[in-house]
Amino acid sequence: MSRRVSIMIVPQGGHPLRYNVSTLWLKIAAGIAGVIVLLIIISVISSARLFSKAMERDRLVGENERLRAENRRIVALSQEVEQNRKSLERIVKSLGGKLDLEVPEGEESQ
Repeated sequence: MSRRVSIMIVPQGGHPLRYNVSTLWLKIAAGIAGVIVLLIIISVISSARLFSKAMERDRLVGENERLRAENRRIVALSQEVEQNRKSLERIVKSLGGKLDLEVPEGEESQ
């Protein structure tokens, strides 16, 4: 025969309530409560990781946007420099000269 446990609930100003519960049911309830607590803990940890990844994603999207804008500015400046070089070359040719805009070796990184 399974052992039983008595649980009494005594409300303030009311009649006491008494429940007889088998220890097997208490063990089952404790096991279910433990599983629920474990699932809650796993859920909180997963949510924290997901939040962290979402924040990192937002940061990377912002940085990517900034780099794309910077790249567009560089391309525009490069095109402007090329147009200026062609204009200068035409001016120099019209004056009878030759334009040499090649960078001497070793001075490229300066």
